[in-house]
Amino acid sequence: MSSMQKTEDTLEKVTKSLKLWKKLISDVCENDETKQNQLNILETHVKLYSELEHNFNTTDKAFQNLDEKLNSPEKIEDIESLYQDCIDNVTTGSSINHQNSRVWQTIFKGHSDVKEVQKRSKKLDDAQYDTIDESLLCSNVFVPPVDPISKTKVKNPFKSKKCGHIYEFDSIASYIRSQGKKAKCPHIGCSSEQLRMTDLVKDNELQSQISQYEESHVSEEEEEEEDDDY
Repeated sequence: MSSMQKTEDTLEKVTKSLKLWKKLISDVCENDETKQNQLNILETHVKLYSELEHNFNTTDKAFQNLDEKLNSPEKIEDIESLYQDCIDNVTTGSSINHQNSRVWQTIFKGHSDVKEVQKRSKKLDDAQYDTIDESLLCSNVFVPPVDPISKTKVKNPFKSKKCGHIYEFDSIASYIRSQGKKAKCPHIGCSSEQLRMTDLVKDNELQSQISQYEESHVSEEEEEEEDDDY
């Protein structure tokens, strides 16, 4: 199975998990405040995966264009520059409207809750996160983002104030130091210009989710080990 197919299959599984999450909110939440809090969090995740799918589709188109050019009789001198041109061509004027994305439409279309989310959506502060059912945040819906440089799961998340992309701090700091003024966002398809250390900011909200995710998976591994002992 190709990496593209694996990514597509993963996004499909995520979409099914998000639909299940939406159903659980409707079935389990007993009051409007709790329901709205959970819908706000769900919306954040739906937007995240809408962006991931958008980036995946953009990259896929760029690879298709690159493949066509490599198979043409034209002599290719610089493949890296050619690939960057393909990326620039498909990203120029390409922006995502979350509410028109396939993921958003699959989760919210036909449900009155979407209007409620659009009307009352707001960013949750740290105090609100403390009241959220951790089982939802740490379910299989949330997966820590992958650092574009080290290709490993992010543990110490910092994001760019310019484009909003997430990086592992040590990786992006080392990258910026080595590239100097040539450093720019390493996410494929990102058109952000020069990236500096002053453009980075700690993502405390994501850090909280990652910590809860790791704690949950450590607990699951311990339970599995106990079961094996029996």
